[in-house]
Amino acid sequence: MIARRIADYLGEKLGLDAETRDVVRFGAENLLLSCAGLGAVTLVAWLLGCPGEALAVTGVVIALRSLAGGAHLGAPLRCTLFTAMVFPALGRAAQALAAGGHLVAGFSAGAAVLCLAAVALLAPVDSPAKPIRTAAHRRRLRRLAILAVLAVALVTAALLATGASRSLAAALGTGLLWQAFILTRAGHAALRFVDRLSASALCHR
Repeated sequence: MIARRIADYLGEKLGLDAETRDVVRFGAENLLLSCAGLGAVTLVAWLLGCPGEALAVTGVVIALRSLAGGAHLGAPLRCTLFTAMVFPALGRAAQALAAGGHLVAGFSAGAAVLCLAAVALLAPVDSPAKPIRTAAHRRRLRRLAILAVLAVALVTAALLATGASRSLAAALGTGLLWQAFILTRAGHAALRFVDRLSASALCHR
């Protein structure tokens, strides 16, 4: 409703045709749902006591997903709800892992290696909505994704070396693992199952 009002308002002011208004409405819906998703992640993570860790996971996945692609749900609303449940849970898991102390360095290194391998072998994974049309573009996205993984690994190493925050380091590693997972066939199969389940649940409400 809000997105349609925004599209109608801009359409009237700018003299947009019906097709362009639909494009504006779609963009506004995605932007509003993204903001709602981030707000929901923050709220749930705050209730679980892990806002920093959950936002670290979210930041890693958002940054890498834009370059490497990966499995996703079929509708923005389902994606928002899923994100609000999964990322705070991953942040809480990172906190629990950090309590082990000596486990974090090995976990973070393993996560970085697995994510690098997944990106090098599988990325970028496109979708029918955003196809990658040229080999050059594909190579560029893969290189950028690899650089992004290395950047996250360096930040993680710095956090561990300085003793700044084991839980944030674990959260960054958790984000890398999630990104690696959604690049794989198993990740695609898992999210297709979640998509069908959530679509059925929302339809029967």
